[in-house]
Amino acid sequence: MTNDFHAMWRTIGSQYEQMKEQAPYGHEPVVHVHLVGAAEAIPVSRIETHRGQGLVLLHVITAGTNTSEPHPSDRLIYVAHDRIGHAEISFQRIGPRPSEFSVGEAKDEAPVGM
Repeated sequence: MTNDFHAMWRTIGSQYEQMKEQAPYGHEPVVHVHLVGAAEAIPVSRIETHRGQGLVLLHVITAGTNTSEPHPSDRLIYVAHDRIGHAEISFQRIGPRPSEFSVGEAKDEAPVGM
């Protein structure tokens, strides 16, 4: 069995899209990532993997700011893939701005400054 975490995130992205299409009225899916040892899950809008580095970039959602436009409360977290305990997708009531989620693979081998 291979440990292809890129495939794992693509599967989560696909499941998110299915849940979005089948969401109960007034609800939307949201992806939460649980880091090993952290008390709270992190709601994310985008996951970016870095092949060969074992790193994942989490684009963090801040309540009411999940848009494609930059926002002062935007957060980016680089984390080693083995520090991710699990990810979950659940439904939440649709807020003033709908949530989004996407998965991508970084084009460069290493994140800038790493």
